[in-house]
Amino acid sequence: MKKAILLPLKFSLLIMFGSIFIYIFGPIRWIKNTDIIGYMTVGLILIYFIAFGLGYLLRIGHKEKIIVNETKILLNETKVLNMLKYTIYINFILTVLLALIYTNATSVPELFNKMINGLISPSDAYYTKDATSRSGSIVVWISLIYSPWMYITKVCGLCLFKELSLRQKIVYVMSVFAEIMRWLAIGTNKGLFDIVILFLFAYLYLQMKLFYNNNYYEIRKMKKTVHKIFITSSVLILGFFSFFSMAISSRVGGNYNQNYFQKLPYKLIPINFRFLIEKVDDYLTQGYAYFTEIIRHCNFKWTFGVGNSRFLMSIVDSIFGIDLTSRTYPYQLEAYGIDPLACWHTAYAWFASDFTFIGVAVFMFLVGYYMCGLVKDVIKKNDFIAITLLYMVILSVVNASCTNYILAYSGSFIPFVCLFLYRLCKNKKIGIIKKKKIVINIKKIKI
Repeated sequence: MKKAILLPLKFSLLIMFGSIFIYIFGPIRWIKNTDIIGYMTVGLILIYFIAFGLGYLLRIGHKEKIIVNETKILLNETKVLNMLKYTIYINFILTVLLALIYTNATSVPELFNKMINGLISPSDAYYTKDATSRSGSIVVWISLIYSPWMYITKVCGLCLFKELSLRQKIVYVMSVFAEIMRWLAIGTNKGLFDIVILFLFAYLYLQMKLFYNNNYYEIRKMKKTVHKIFITSSVLILGFFSFFSMAISSRVGGNYNQNYFQKLPYKLIPINFRFLIEKVDDYLTQGYAYFTEIIRHCNFKWTFGVGNSRFLMSIVDSIFGIDLTSRTYPYQLEAYGIDPLACWHTAYAWFASDFTFIGVAVFMFLVGYYMCGLVKDVIKKNDFIAITLLYMVILSVVNASCTNYILAYSGSFIPFVCLFLYRLCKNKKIGIIKKKKIVINIKKIKI
């Protein structure tokens, strides 16, 4: 049972420590030999990682025994499957419509042609995309309102894919393909990376179920499903990095800095892969390098708890006419020639604008504590809200070295907050009911 609980923590920490390892030892030498602040940055980030892990482990508890409620699991799975009968089709319709809107295509064949053009020339697709085409669209507004259910359907549909009917499986796969077409057609990596993480999350979810399942025949069936998901995830990862390399190469040229590959072990990397390795390093860890510059040059200017999110700051600006962006750490670096719209900034820099550098450690402790609570609900009850929130938290943690991924944008902020508040209210309601039952039982006791 403990293996199942620890699996998401191990996966998250592997990504987190992997990013800082690449930052220190990767081909790009971000930290100079005499740069003390660079090493201070590494120490601060490691504190954030440790705080996250401690929060998670504290929530596990040494004495608590996790009891799997099989009845509750079956009941929740039945509820989700009944819901998916309808939401899978709604997701498919909205996904196709959004793909057409984002790509300015008027039909599915035209969308397919744009996808092919995006594969052939990603830079042309990237620079010709028109963001104004979706502003004010009724479909975009409907998708934002419906987004919590879109996330639930997307995550739970894959996690329970084996239980779906053949027609539902076909529609779900078509939805995923439409999403892939959309991002390929506009030459953008973001949505493709989300799909890769979604399949990895499904793999984690099934592995967790394997760890606490005692039924031999069910385990055999699940292992086959796990292997299929693993193979699919591997293919998607290879496909993503191939497109990533091609897309970035077509935008900036395929040249790489030869100085980064003069020493072992990087001089052993084949020439054809050096550009990809350099760009992965750059994308994954440049936020840490700019975090160093923030510590060196910038001063704390409180952003009232909304400075971590572009979406929240835009709302404050539109309602109160107060522009808080200039107070955030990433935007303060504009004075030193670092454009926050063109460069990645780690999520820790965004949250530090609200909580200070030390406050981020407390925040990461709470994130770990909350994430462990989600994992427990997934294991004990297979709660579909907890499954979806767990995917979103892991998505945030995986992308923390690059940006504040979930809370920064309306399309992910709205579903996360809605599901977070729903789960919070639901748990409080259950807690109140339990307390009332205890009071009633005490009154019934005869003295």
